[in-house]
Amino acid sequence: MEEGENISVLLGIALDMGETLDTRKEFIKFSSSLIQHLGYSYAALWLLEKDRYKRKYANPGQRAAGEIIAGDAGVIHLLREKKSCWVNYGDAAFGELAQGRDLARGVFGIFFLAEPEGFFKVYKEGNFFEKDLEQVNTLMGRFLNVLRNCLHHEKALGEINLCKAMEQKLNDAKAELERLLLENEIMLGEIDSLNEELDEKVLERTRELESTVAKLREIAIKDCMTGLFNRRHALKMGEEAFIDCGAKNEDFSAIMLDVDNFKKVNDTFGHVVGDKVLMILGKRLLGSVKRDDIVGRYGGEEFIVFLKCPMERAVEVAHRIKRSVSANMFVIGTGISIPITVSLGVAARKPGDTFDGLITRADNQMYRAKKSGGNELAVG
Repeated sequence: MEEGENISVLLGIALDMGETLDTRKEFIKFSSSLIQHLGYSYAALWLLEKDRYKRKYANPGQRAAGEIIAGDAGVIHLLREKKSCWVNYGDAAFGELAQGRDLARGVFGIFFLAEPEGFFKVYKEGNFFEKDLEQVNTLMGRFLNVLRNCLHHEKALGEINLCKAMEQKLNDAKAELERLLLENEIMLGEIDSLNEELDEKVLERTRELESTVAKLREIAIKDCMTGLFNRRHALKMGEEAFIDCGAKNEDFSAIMLDVDNFKKVNDTFGHVVGDKVLMILGKRLLGSVKRDDIVGRYGGEEFIVFLKCPMERAVEVAHRIKRSVSANMFVIGTGISIPITVSLGVAARKPGDTFDGLITRADNQMYRAKKSGGNELAVG
């Protein structure tokens, strides 16, 4: 597979993630992409539960009866390294990973998950190269964010169902008290007091439910790392604004930007520092635009901005963003100061333009700016 084609495949897999809040669906979609496009024959997600690693999902199906890896197994020592690795056929840990299945000669790739704690396992019936590890590592950060969102969603749904069940029980208890009131008017005063207490508990549970639903909505539209709109919601709002401006014959522009040399930041300082750089960048982006402008994380270290304005003002905003990023060092909490720059592409709506066409032109201009050496702005 050519380098450009390989990048396109990895980007396609990454962009296909996060369309639902269903853990199983997202795992199946991601693992099926690894099997279909990258040549793996098996993938499984394991999560730590009560000091043991338990298999949550596998594709295809369950390959063996065992579902738990004990805490003293040899493969656990690999996981304690907290980094990706592979296990060849014949290694001591290979049999534990295979779990009794008679597999052909091949390799298991193990990718450590820190939060939630666990690991992602892939199997390949052939040679395993360094690029295989790099390819899956490239996708694991995005999959881990999606996994966190799905697990938060499942937890929130559980809390909602618990609140509903408690509310139903409280309502049933209230109905029972009202029945007793009709049967015995002597207990009216005591029952009134209990009703007030129950009403307060129902109100309290309702407030908790409303708060949980609000948090769930926030999770559904926001990128958990930067606080910006996630790709899906940013594109949805951007397309609505694009259509509205077209109907009113008003100006509309898009800015696409990408962090220069971001891989070098991750390789030099680690992904934790890289994540903090993206968080700071998100705040600087919001500080460079108006409140009604739409700002979203497009994917990885790539961001998009939609503005209801002509090209001239969009270019001004792009210059303001570029200065905001490059003029001040990114100071990380650990005392690390990093110079960061971005490459930007600007495009304005033209007669007959489509929403996708506008984004493509902005994206092309961004890559043109990037090819110029970074910290540049291109207009088209």
